[in-house]
Amino acid sequence: MNQQPERLAKQSRAAMALYLTAGMAQRVEHAHLGPDEIGRHSLSSPFVIKTFLKQYPGVASDFLVRAGIDADTLLRAIDLPDEPEAQPKPLTLSENPTEDQRKVYEIMKELEDNRRAKGEPEPFTLPLKMALASARGVATEMGDETYGVCALVSSIFATESIARDALLGVADPTKVDEALQWLRVQADPDDGPNLMEANKVHMREALDRMWPKIREASSERNKEAILAARDRKYEENPDLYEKPLDIAQHLSRQGPDADDDYSRRAGVCLLAARNEARIRRAKECTLDHMLVALVRDGTDTAAFLDRHNIDRTKWAARLNDLLPRAEEGPRWPPDDRALGMSFPSNVRYEFKPLPEGVDIESLSPEERKEAVTRVVDANRKFTDLVMLRKIHEEPQTFAFQLFDEAGITADELKAEIRARETRNSD
Repeated sequence: MNQQPERLAKQSRAAMALYLTAGMAQRVEHAHLGPDEIGRHSLSSPFVIKTFLKQYPGVASDFLVRAGIDADTLLRAIDLPDEPEAQPKPLTLSENPTEDQRKVYEIMKELEDNRRAKGEPEPFTLPLKMALASARGVATEMGDETYGVCALVSSIFATESIARDALLGVADPTKVDEALQWLRVQADPDDGPNLMEANKVHMREALDRMWPKIREASSERNKEAILAARDRKYEENPDLYEKPLDIAQHLSRQGPDADDDYSRRAGVCLLAARNEARIRRAKECTLDHMLVALVRDGTDTAAFLDRHNIDRTKWAARLNDLLPRAEEGPRWPPDDRALGMSFPSNVRYEFKPLPEGVDIESLSPEERKEAVTRVVDANRKFTDLVMLRKIHEEPQTFAFQLFDEAGITADELKAEIRARETRNSD
């Protein structure tokens, strides 16, 4: 009788990072379908292999050379299939299970039932699940405590999967087995993905792809009435919308409602940025348009840049050259994701204490509204710099490029914002 190993091999940190990063990449791929579709697909072998090729180019290239192909050829082959990979079958308990096997089964079965009840997919497709089990089994038999990223990829290519079909369709058949054997025993590369940074990049990419549907959904309510009202105001005074806005003058005015004055001032900055986009007939309003509006005299942004010895005239001229202009464009250019998701607020919503035994999930929509109270942070002073607080998280913008070249760090910007938001900073 074969004796069961006391301890199964675990995945290495690199192997875990690989499929976690692949999962992020898959969410980006499906993001254009809208927020409801994010996380609705099981991770499949093509995404793991594409992530491997991207994140570990050194060992990936060595393997592909041994298999007689290059990365581009394999990527084209992987992208061709339209059929999804098979889903795992429902869990079953083996005959005459040990007590430990029964306990594991009960835990996994409960997780599976919960996923199915919520309509959530399995974490992995059947081929990927089999490959993970194979990599763990081989490492366990070899007496290894962990299996690495290369062993995992080798197992994926050795398992019936879309990735394997793609590899066999383009590789030299006389070299594949030897190449896979070589790959399986390679140590984890040192140049793996930084999960935190990879997550930021993938999240930004996913939001960019989701943003059109998010924006569309948020503007559906009373859309025609809102646009008609805007058009009437435009016709009454086109210059208010077709010329740069004097932000300093508008921000110097005190609004009639102290509680809403913060939002009013943020709205002034947004109006100014949208004017800059409209003047250029841009398709969208961006953080770059916001910076163009804020570098003018009289703003907190101008004062901050002056203290850093920035020539604001040169910045404005450079932004004006970099930002594209078109012959035609929307009268009301929508905010892009970076700008639309960075609108500041001094308001938060808190749940009132609920009666004992009552939870928020049991309340009707009307009851939930009544259970929420609006709290205004009256001590938080508005500063136009807050409109730029996300610049360092948006490396695709010209604004980030300017701040980066000037050596202005995110910490410096945040510290200045915090100081100006405090009432006592006057």
